[in-house]
Amino acid sequence: MPDELLEQLRANVPLQEAGRNSNKVIVLARANKSMRVFEHIVDSLARGNQPKPEVLAQVGYILRTTAVYGNGKFGIHDFKPLEKTIDFGQSFSAQMCAVYLLRQFSLDLVDFLAKNRGGETAVGLHPKLQRYLGVGNATGLGMAPYLINHPCIVDQWLSTREQALATVLEGKIETNKFATLKQYLERAVKHLQQVVTINERQQQKNQTAVSELEELLKSVELTASTLCIWRELLKHYQYMSYEAQEVLIACLMELYPEKVDAFESLMNADETMEVPLGKKVGDIIRILEARYQWAIHTDFTDSNNAYWFWYRSEDKEEPRLGVRGVEEGVEKELPLDIGRQARNLYLAMKQADESQKLSEFVLKHPKYRGIIRRVWNMGNKPMGDIQMNVLHKDALPMNLLRCKLSIFGATKFDPRSDRWVRITLFQGAPLFEEAHEAEWLFPLLPTEAEIQQGDEI
Repeated sequence: MPDELLEQLRANVPLQEAGRNSNKVIVLARANKSMRVFEHIVDSLARGNQPKPEVLAQVGYILRTTAVYGNGKFGIHDFKPLEKTIDFGQSFSAQMCAVYLLRQFSLDLVDFLAKNRGGETAVGLHPKLQRYLGVGNATGLGMAPYLINHPCIVDQWLSTREQALATVLEGKIETNKFATLKQYLERAVKHLQQVVTINERQQQKNQTAVSELEELLKSVELTASTLCIWRELLKHYQYMSYEAQEVLIACLMELYPEKVDAFESLMNADETMEVPLGKKVGDIIRILEARYQWAIHTDFTDSNNAYWFWYRSEDKEEPRLGVRGVEEGVEKELPLDIGRQARNLYLAMKQADESQKLSEFVLKHPKYRGIIRRVWNMGNKPMGDIQMNVLHKDALPMNLLRCKLSIFGATKFDPRSDRWVRITLFQGAPLFEEAHEAEWLFPLLPTEAEIQQGDEI
């Protein structure tokens, strides 16, 4: 049976959407080698030397994933039957497990190739370097529509994170946590200083965060000692950039794993969108005016507000961006324009009687059925829709990509353009033999001296 499955995969995986894979497969992933780092590691180990840390720091991984598919893609196993399982019951847990396994595979692979090339001269990769290396990921426009098309999941992720954070921020400041907090912040500064990116805007953000965090370190203990709860500390430093504030938030949450981990089982979401019976036009108008100000007051006749259109390419069936009025394909535009749809709905409803039954309005205007369901459901959720006009000329899909990747624990955010980004996953994570033992917040590059000290983990 295993041989038959491998043969079936070998024949169908390269065909992508045109193939048909077994439902015995939970996740399919593909990855590329970082050629420079890969060859440097194998060659160094084969010669009996450890690779140079500064070379590894340029990338931070051996393999880079370009796709990690799950949830029934290409005919593989669907997520629904896994929902009640212990191992893969949380959304994307199977995919993240596959990425972690891929990371270990990459470490085993370089050791195996080095021993075959160097024979008795070869050495194994130092445990500290193994731990430093994660799995790369290159993510493009394909991820952005996910956040728009699955608003209930995004709301669940973000609202759960905010609830976890709130439990920490409402807690009393404990002086015995100061030393650990400062240690985390110092690690964050070094981590950001070691991040390599070609993107000038991101370079500036990192530099600003480093400067602000260094200033924070000079005063955080004294400031905290005069306050009562952690929320007051965060509020005190809210003048900092978002990058620095998020670092502080991450450090505070890390101080209380017993509080935060309690929320890890709440990441799944019901994506059903229905409107209760008996609702009237006025009910939707009130939600639009309360939660969709960002949309209903946007003038979409302004070319800057409707500059882009999203479509799906015929060759790879992946999302693409086109310039409206310049490039062909606008008739195949994907319905990702939630802001524009919400505004059109609002204008149409303002022409109707607010006491009119919603069902009657939909019968006369069936094209608004979808956006009505979305507005009602997302307007009644804690976080709701992403408040971004993705059609605007200056809209950066990069921000959408970063949102989702950050939930997966991505580090070393490296925009390669305004349409795709490179990040690292599981960098600094425990190895197989040390699972649940190592600390890996803000992974740091080991120094030459640390590597020379021996192989202790």
